[in-house]
Parts: sequence; C-alpha cells; structure tokens
Amino acid sequence: MTTTEKLLNGVNMLADTVKLTLGTKGRTVLFKDDNNKPHITKDGVTVARYVMSEDNFENMVITVLREASMKTMLSSGDGTTTTMVLAQNLINEGTKLLSEGMSYYELGNQMDEGLKDVINYIKKNSLSIESKLELLQEVASISANDSKVGKFIYDIVKEIGLYGDIEVKSSQYSETRVDKTTGMKLHKGYIEPFMVNNIKESTFTATDVHVLIVEGVIRAMTDFGPYIEFLNGKPLVVFCDDISDITLGQIKKWLDVSAYPICFVENDGFGDRKQILMNDLAALTSAMIVEPTTEFNSKNLGFAKEIKIDQYHTRVSPDEDTIDRELVDAIVEEILYMLEQDDNNDELELSNRERRFHQKRLANLTGGVAVIHAGGRTELEMKELKDRLDDAVLAVSSAIKMGVNIGGGYTFINCQNDLSKNNNKK
Repeated sequence: MTTTEKLLNGVNMLADTVKLTLGTKGRTVLFKDDNNKPHITKDGVTVARYVMSEDNFENMVITVLREASMKTMLSSGDGTTTTMVLAQNLINEGTKLLSEGMSYYELGNQMDEGLKDVINYIKKNSLSIESKLELLQEVASISANDSKVGKFIYDIVKEIGLYGDIEVKSSQYSETRVDKTTGMKLHKGYIEPFMVNNIKESTFTATDVHVLIVEGVIRAMTDFGPYIEFLNGKPLVVFCDDISDITLGQIKKWLDVSAYPICFVENDGFGDRKQILMNDLAALTSAMIVEPTTEFNSKNLGFAKEIKIDQYHTRVSPDEDTIDRELVDAIVEEILYMLEQDDNNDELELSNRERRFHQKRLANLTGGVAVIHAGGRTELEMKELKDRLDDAVLAVSSAIKMGVNIGGGYTFINCQNDLSKNNNKK
C-alpha cells in the first residue's frame, strides 16, 4: 500500500466513524474509555479520541485530523464533526488534483485563497445574536439534539446575561441542577467564622452594604475604625490582604459586644490577578482602593445591593444606581478586545487558564456565573448528558461571539454558489 493510500485510509477511517454523529439525526456511538468503562456519546470530538488504526502511519494521519477538530472546538466551541467531514472532502479531492498533475504549491495557494473567501462570506452573512436572542434556544437544541436542553440553556443565558459564564460538571445525583450566581463571585470567604451573622447557613449576609477595599495587611483598628464610626451600624464588608493576630482578637471582642454587621474577606487572587480583581470589584462597587494607613475619607467607600459570604466564596451583587457604568463598560471592552485578538492570532498568546480567568471576569462584570451539574440514573447516562450539555453551551458561546448562519450545510452550498458566480464574472 502506497503512502497516499495510507493517508486516505487514515482520514476516511476517522471521518467515516465520526460523521455518524453529525446533525440532528446523528447517531450515538458506544465505546470503551481510558478506564475501560463503557461510554455512549453523540459528541464527535469525544468519539474521535478513541479511533485508532493498527498502522502507525495511519495513526499519525488520524492524530493530525483530530488536532484540527480540537482546534475548531477551542476557537468556536462546536462543529468538530463538520471539521472532519470538510477535511475528508478536501483531502480526497486534493489528492485527485495532485494525481492529475497539479503542483503542491499551486494547490496550497488555491486552498488558502478559497479559505479567505469562505470566511469572508460566512462573516458577511452571519446574523448577530443580540438582535434575535431567541435563536440561542434553537442553537442549543440543535447542538444537544434535545429541545428541552435547548430551553434549559436558553433560560440560564437570559438570567445571567450574554457574557455570563456557564460551566458543566458531573453530578453524583440523578437529577440535573444548576447553581446560578449574579454579580461578582470571588473565591475567598470570611477570614474567621465569628464574623458569620446567619448561623443556620453559616454565612455573612447583608443588603445595602458598604464596601472598603484595602490593599495590604490591616494591623490596627484605626485602619478601618473611622469607617465603622461613620456608618453608625450600617453593614460593612472590608476586603484586605490579611489581618494581624492582635487586630483580629480586638475585632472579635468588639463584635461580641456590638450588633454591627461587619465582615472581613481576604482579597482574591495572587500577584497581578489580585490587583486585577480588586480593580474589577472597585469598578462594580464604585469604591476606591486604599492602603491600611490611608487617611479616612467617606468617598473611599463603595456600595453593593447585597453581599453573601460563606467559608470559601463571596458573592457581590452590585447596585445599578451607584455602579460606575462607564468604568465597567470600559473594562468589559478591554477584555473583549483581548479575547478577540487572541482568537484571531494563530499562535495563542493566552493559556487556557488565563483565558478562563478573563472569561470569568467578563461574567462577573456583565451578568453572572452558572454551574450545571449533569445528573443521571447511571454513570453512563450522566456522561452522555454531560457531553450534550457541553456541546450546547459551547455552541451558544460561539453564537454569541460570532453570530449565526443557516445550518444543515446550506451556508456552504450558498457560499459555493456565490463564489462560483463571482468567479464566472471575472
């Protein structure tokens, strides 16, 4: 068998297996995963991970095609099966042209030019989702092959906002549930349990809260005492790097004899991320970031509609009447620009971890965060539902970012007809 034949064998083996899952009438595939456990899914890229050949060269071809599919998932969220189907056709047709005498150089140039034309056509004819938000339900339904899942995802997006962050996790229970948080969610809780004011829930909860953001370690009561006196019993949450043991003891004694709703939270993040998150929090609450020894000024205080703090997390719901909307919008634009530039760069500048961090910032500043816990009566059922939810969430995310086009292959057919007309005119 020639090298070209092995190349086509590898491409066709992977694409023919994966394309069984394509579209709303696509079929599910049953296979054994890395732990030798059965896994059933309609997710093309998941199926692709487990397609292997006995021939080493064919395996290399399969790996290359699989990576192209993974790149599609990372950049657009879905369409992994379509990527393989298109790649299969390009490689098979390209091989025919090479056998007829076309040079590799000419074929490569024509494919690059054709790609630019196709991308321009798709962008030109895409519909912004912001003008027809209800299309998100259809996008999610088609991607998950389930109208109930589509409605489920659509309802979450409506509640947490277009740029809200949706994460899908496996659940230990049979029912699927979703935890939604509006506003900013920080991964730091109260510094000490004695600050709790809701014993039943072990949380500090307050509405119409004033916020003080301190960059540094609080070492004396005088660092925040004037603000307590100024507020005269109104709720206060102080964000700081830490509190000295002596001051912490003084705070405990003071809270034991007073009924003031006051809580202290450690600033979230490390290094540059800590400063970034403090700036985001300051923008949402219209607070000024101060040092421990900064002279008292009531204008340093921010304000939030509600703050809820448990042992591990803090949720800050901003007040729309006091929020610095211009500053928040400017930060949002900066994040969107950063993510867009990274999308358009072939060599990604942001790691997955950094990208996730900025996406969560975007969710905090524009809407909220939702975590879907996919459940099932069996582990197999749970995994299958999680795969479909993952697909739906990623497809919705891509639609919000890039817009939508007619599906079912019509966009590619219309694009082909349009480009053929333009070429005939030249």
